[in-house]
Amino acid sequence: MAPNTALEDVVETLEKQLLNAASAAANNDEQDAVSTAVGRLHDVELHAYQMDGLKWLVHREQAHVNVILGDEMGLGKTLQTIAFISYLNAAYPSSFQSCLIVAPLSVLPTWSEQLGRFAPHLSVLSYSGDKEQRRVLQAQFAQHPTAVLLTSYELAALDTSFLKAGPSWSLGVFDEGHRLKNAKTQIHQTLRDDIQFDRKVILTGTPVQNNLVELAALLSFLNPTLFTPTACQSLASSMSPSLLRSILAPVMLLRTVRDVQDSLKLPPLTKVVIHTQLSPMQRAYYKQIVSKGTAFDTTLSLMNILAQLRKACNHPYLFPNAEPEPFQEGAHLYMNSGKLFVLHTLLHELKATNHVVLLFSTSTAFLDIIQDYCTWQKLSYERLDGSVRGEERYVQ
Repeated sequence: MAPNTALEDVVETLEKQLLNAASAAANNDEQDAVSTAVGRLHDVELHAYQMDGLKWLVHREQAHVNVILGDEMGLGKTLQTIAFISYLNAAYPSSFQSCLIVAPLSVLPTWSEQLGRFAPHLSVLSYSGDKEQRRVLQAQFAQHPTAVLLTSYELAALDTSFLKAGPSWSLGVFDEGHRLKNAKTQIHQTLRDDIQFDRKVILTGTPVQNNLVELAALLSFLNPTLFTPTACQSLASSMSPSLLRSILAPVMLLRTVRDVQDSLKLPPLTKVVIHTQLSPMQRAYYKQIVSKGTAFDTTLSLMNILAQLRKACNHPYLFPNAEPEPFQEGAHLYMNSGKLFVLHTLLHELKATNHVVLLFSTSTAFLDIIQDYCTWQKLSYERLDGSVRGEERYVQ
């Protein structure tokens, strides 16, 4: 079969399924179920684009097409999915069993919190812990299955026998679903072949990270009878943008903040760039790096020289042995850095007017200095970076 022929067959099948679903929707109470599902949500009102996302998911469910919800981070993929679970629970009260949500361990608490907050009518069990704790949870779930079971990718692969023996999964949700981009991995094959789902949804803001082979793996995971090995091979090597759009539009919803900004009703974004002066100490380091290529190693590449200059512009204490003894917190923390000098003024003015401030830096070492400054100034703060475990992040 010619490559394009295989893909054209996929397009034709998808179009037929969606057309049949649209015809059936006119003759059933789908809209009533959507209204009921949204009405059950608590403490939240969906934006117009989120309602569109829910209806898109419902239409694909009616067409028996498993999909990727690929909205940009921050647009509420989790909330739209919770609304979709609520819809399935309302639309199929007699046949809806349980939904399995597989996500990175660090985001499981977020799922649990948002389900409890927005959909208190859905019972939830978080499946994690050591072997003995999981054995207790297995017995609990077997006796009283919940509407939603949360677990991590690692535990899904480890405790496959438990998940296989459970109820018929009405829905499988795979958060950060780009974890499934390699069809040769154990977790991909386990979730695709060993555990049965009536419906599947992948959530990811980056469905295409490196190449179309990875995207083909995701689509094959979702719809293996449609995206056969031949179709996936054709997709991975396709050079036809129009054909790719025809294939992806029915199975993948990608929206950015710019796409939906009209329905967000956000105030206009104001950007203020403040140019700060270098302190005398910063200027000394900067000139030394420029004149000698680097203050420490003349073999450093241009990129490393730029990195050294960036350090000088942030704070001279980022260099070894730069901070004077006796290494005590004090005014020298901000007096020796132009950025921190300006920040010193801004933070106190903002604190006086009860503002909450987010400080972001690409340098954790610079955050260490800012943290010392905040401690010295008795400014309350929480710090989040890569060294903070997922559970601790959630508590903070």
